[in-house]
Amino acid sequence: MVLNILLPILLICSTIHADTTQCTHGTCGPGNDLCIVGNPIRFVFHLSDIACAINDPNGPFYDPVHKVYHNFYQDHLAEPSPVGLKAGQGPDWGHWVSRDFLHWARLPVAIWNDQWYDNSAIYTGSATIVDGKPIIVYPGKCIGTKGTPEGDACSTGFTYDVAVPTDPSDPLYTNWTKPAYNPIVNSTGDDPSTAWQTTSGEWRMIGNQKCGNGTGTPIYGSLDFKSWYKIGCTTLLLGDCPTFFPLPALVDIGRNLSKKELLELPTHVHKSGDPADHVQVGVWTEGKPGPEAKGGTPGTWVQYGDSIPLDNGATHASKDFYDPVKKRRIMWVWALVRSGAHTVPREMKFDPRIGRIVYNPVEEMLSLRSTAPIDMLMKETITSSDAPLTFTGGNAIDVEIVWDLPTVSVSLEVSIGDNKIIMEYINNTNTMNVQLGNNHNDVVPIISSDTQLTLRLMVDVAIIEAYFQDGRVVMTNTIIPDDNIMLRVNNATFTPSRAYEYMSNYDLPGGDYMINNTFGIDNKDPKTCQRLCEADDNKCKSWTFVAPGVQMKQARCCLKNIVPDPVFRTDITSGALGTGPMPSHKIGNNAVATLISAKSWSMSSIWTTKEHVLLTPPAVEE
Repeated sequence: MVLNILLPILLICSTIHADTTQCTHGTCGPGNDLCIVGNPIRFVFHLSDIACAINDPNGPFYDPVHKVYHNFYQDHLAEPSPVGLKAGQGPDWGHWVSRDFLHWARLPVAIWNDQWYDNSAIYTGSATIVDGKPIIVYPGKCIGTKGTPEGDACSTGFTYDVAVPTDPSDPLYTNWTKPAYNPIVNSTGDDPSTAWQTTSGEWRMIGNQKCGNGTGTPIYGSLDFKSWYKIGCTTLLLGDCPTFFPLPALVDIGRNLSKKELLELPTHVHKSGDPADHVQVGVWTEGKPGPEAKGGTPGTWVQYGDSIPLDNGATHASKDFYDPVKKRRIMWVWALVRSGAHTVPREMKFDPRIGRIVYNPVEEMLSLRSTAPIDMLMKETITSSDAPLTFTGGNAIDVEIVWDLPTVSVSLEVSIGDNKIIMEYINNTNTMNVQLGNNHNDVVPIISSDTQLTLRLMVDVAIIEAYFQDGRVVMTNTIIPDDNIMLRVNNATFTPSRAYEYMSNYDLPGGDYMINNTFGIDNKDPKTCQRLCEADDNKCKSWTFVAPGVQMKQARCCLKNIVPDPVFRTDITSGALGTGPMPSHKIGNNAVATLISAKSWSMSSIWTTKEHVLLTPPAVEE
């Protein structure tokens, strides 16, 4: 997909060369795919283009035949318009390859907008391995004349189309061919997901187009990956660049889960953007195979908990794939920095203690670090009256900071030039408010087994990624790097901006004027308590719902005449009437915290040549 409101920011061509169909040697096309631009940012260890602005990650996959990783991206160029049509707007698909999932080479543009069904642009699509070979399904953005077969096929502005490697013996799959049976679906939305195969052998994929009541997504099916049909509408949340896949590997929590805990795990993960990417987990049950007209059914989705932001920073679209080499789920996210970039690849795992997906840089990123830290600070106790501690930063660095879990409420601040990262730990509340820059906030769940507060920062020329508490919350932002990093312990008040009218896994302790301890033995719907509060809105300001079996056999509903500070508690849902920011927390006058360590490493480049990729030994399967 393309976030149109951002194109004026990310398209850095000069006014004279704003036409995306003009490249360095004239009209853009095969063999001429370098944009005429001013000075695109060249990142050290983040994927970007050498000449063009870029958008979403597209269609990543691992090729089991040639043992090569592929990632594609929305490249801001296009072939020119057919005569009489306002097409040729772009983007098309750029292409990177890697053997070790660490060093990447840029290849020529893989998919151009050169057919009637994609004459305007190639938007975000996905790749699926079918019988050991990759098949890309992409949304062709098309403009046609109404009343013609082509125009009618493009009536919604999109078709779903397929691309396959032109030469299967080429280890890099440099060139891609569009089969004669395109389009596979006419008049669609954009952003088809990676397909999956059901137990009946039917291939299925979801798309981004209003369906059913307008909030669900369409699901399509095929028996041969050529002839596709609509099966119906799912209840999966509608949004950009959807993805749907089985629950990934679990976080190592230091023990095996009980049989009961295993049975209670969600089975699948769904992600979509509206506009920011949000992730849901739940249980998926397959539907009946076949087209909707012949009795096929979409399947059923039971969501567990709320949608959780994937990255509450300056990001938009994301794309993931399953890596069969190391048996892991990996995701890239589009970082909204000048000229565009992708975040470092993030491994996704499910943490059963907090009921959500967590994200961390893939282990390969450690190999880019300098042999030894360029600087480090070791154990030291700091108070709010002390001068800040300083250690070495840089233009391309990886930073790890670890604190002992404080025994009092503190605000831990990391400063890189004018950029601030704040971790506000509220003692005895099981929660930590975090902030990246001036505009990005989130709340990190703290669990009883935590003994430390952790922060990992990856800084690269103009982008910063912050991983809080081993990836329970991740945020990305723009940054101006600095040679120094400063650590402070503050007493300051921190006010996050997140509205809290409805919060899963949060308690609002105190202020109860009515407690109903017999709120239904089978009642698992928090909104029944919310509606009770709304019915007494002259007195009720907030509410808390406790599911049956958590504290008592029956559900509990507590109505409150104040809005207490939220506290993280699993299996409890709370809310306040109306909207507004979460309340500020006063942090006393004697803040103190113990730094265990702060280390920074310089990072080497990920960029290489296609020749070097072919000489690199393939990754070893685990």
